[in-house]
Amino acid sequence: MNALAWPVADFSASLQASLVFLEVVCAAIIFREPRTGRIRWPMPVLLGYYLVMHRTLTPVASSEAFRNFSDWFAMIGRDRS
Repeated sequence: MNALAWPVADFSASLQASLVFLEVVCAAIIFREPRTGRIRWPMPVLLGYYLVMHRTLTPVASSEAFRNFSDWFAMIGRDRS
């Protein structure tokens, strides 16, 4: 039973949406940079970081063990009534 009131219905869906949004924004910035006459290295590195994080974080965050841990962590210091 989930005793916490979440602003979203599903953690996995919100994680997926936020990572995809970050990846799209980074790709759009990378796509627009050549038009300014310069290409900076942080955006491709950041996009690569988010892609790797998306690939590795999603299975971990979707696991039952992580869900139990996050529920436990979120309840630290709260009344369990």
